Amino acid sequence: MERCTIGDVIRRGAQLFGDRTALVSDGRRHSYAELDETSTRLADALLTAGAAPGDRVATLLFNDAAHVVVFLAAAKAGLVIVPVNRRLTASEVAAVLVSARPAVLIHDAALEPLARAGTADPTVRLVRVGGDPTQGCSFEMLVGKGFGTPPSVPVSGADIQAIYYTSGTTGAPKGVVRSHQSNMYMAWGYLAMMPVRPDDSVFYAFPLTSAAFYGLTVPAWMQGAKVVMHREFDAARLIRDLCAEQVTHTALAPTMWEMLMAEPAHRDHPPTSLRYALWGGSPIRAGTLARLAEWLPVPAGGVYGLTEATCVTACVGEDLVAAPSSCGRPTAGSMVRVVDPERRPVPAGELGEVEICSLVCADGYYGNPELTAEVFVDGWFRTGDVGCLDADGRLSIVDRVKDLIISGGENIYPGEIENAVTGLPGVQEVCALGVPDEKWGETVCVFIAPRPGAEVTVDAVLDACRERLAGYKRPRYVEFLPTLPKNSMGKFVKASLLDEWRSRLRGAAR
Repeated sequence: MERCTIGDVIRRGAQLFGDRTALVSDGRRHSYAELDETSTRLADALLTAGAAPGDRVATLLFNDAAHVVVFLAAAKAGLVIVPVNRRLTASEVAAVLVSARPAVLIHDAALEPLARAGTADPTVRLVRVGGDPTQGCSFEMLVGKGFGTPPSVPVSGADIQAIYYTSGTTGAPKGVVRSHQSNMYMAWGYLAMMPVRPDDSVFYAFPLTSAAFYGLTVPAWMQGAKVVMHREFDAARLIRDLCAEQVTHTALAPTMWEMLMAEPAHRDHPPTSLRYALWGGSPIRAGTLARLAEWLPVPAGGVYGLTEATCVTACVGEDLVAAPSSCGRPTAGSMVRVVDPERRPVPAGELGEVEICSLVCADGYYGNPELTAEVFVDGWFRTGDVGCLDADGRLSIVDRVKDLIISGGENIYPGEIENAVTGLPGVQEVCALGVPDEKWGETVCVFIAPRPGAEVTVDAVLDACRERLAGYKRPRYVEFLPTLPKNSMGKFVKASLLDEWRSRLRGAAR
């Protein structure tokens, strides 16, 4: 494991599986041999152009074959990949690049204005994917110039493989440092819990700016299976491809599953080939699980992890029956505990902060030793998530510690309100958050996006909450939007919702 990297996985795949399909990207098939050769050529070209092992290579790309090739090439060349979320504003991209200090930024031609606006440092070399090949430096040109001989660069498992800048829904982005070996341990852990066969098909739906990439794709490439991905998430197209590509494994955010359920076409396209259907990224609502149970051929199981400790539990096997709404038990090489504010473990069934000790944990935060020391303590990573363990060690996540609403000294978890509302007819999306209140400090506001053509009333929402929630937990504000803002991982951006609430409050005061 000390030497094994994702570059080694695809090199071995080319030797063993050759012309077998490794990747289906927007309909085009790429063999193991092709991915290996293309990534080797790009690795050689980047080193020849002046990049040195340890340098950062940033990307502003979609989920496509070129992005995968950059990941593989960086690993082979000993370069550190920094995937940047293409949904960021120019100022947010600039903040990431100032922190990461990349030598190269590889961007899609469609994102060139964002790449140029976000790059203030003239020493950063811009490489374009697609567009006019005669203008500037292109990905295609570098691949054409590179040699197909593997770079003679020593790469250790302990070397930094990637820096992931977190989504920043509650604050400034942080650069999470992940090594080759932590990413490979993640892949091995998931392969042990959810075996992949050579004839399997894995659909990868999360953005490549997510560290979940290693847990969900690398196991497939270890076994000679194929990975399917779309340039951008498209619910209707995904429904079709789950059938057309005979997908056996996939993982989606709960909001993604809900978008699939909202598509009329899902009724006519049951994904009968699925053996593992997973959800992760945020807690799932009971109503969503119930609808999935009617459509999927297998129960949907939860996975849990963060960028700092990705894919550390999975709900598979007997746990799908015993505790279907849980995130399951730890993967191989991971330990999970729940602690009180003094970091003492709490009994089974009691809520507390989730902490993780695992081989998949990150090394810390790039250029931020203070924050690293604050959250990586005595071998445990402090997640900031509120959850509990049952008597059999299965983990359930309730909310983020930072999302906890404290109203008049009482603790309110947004998930309680969301679960009370989500089952109402016509509700497609719901997000509860705390908003300032002069008397109580905070009070509850719930944002709802109705299904297209459906009508949801304030009275119906309040009636549902009166039936299921104590008085202090009931929302004071009920707001409606056509759709709720989400980040690239499908999580609701509560900062944007809070801004919307403030804007509406100011408008009502006029």
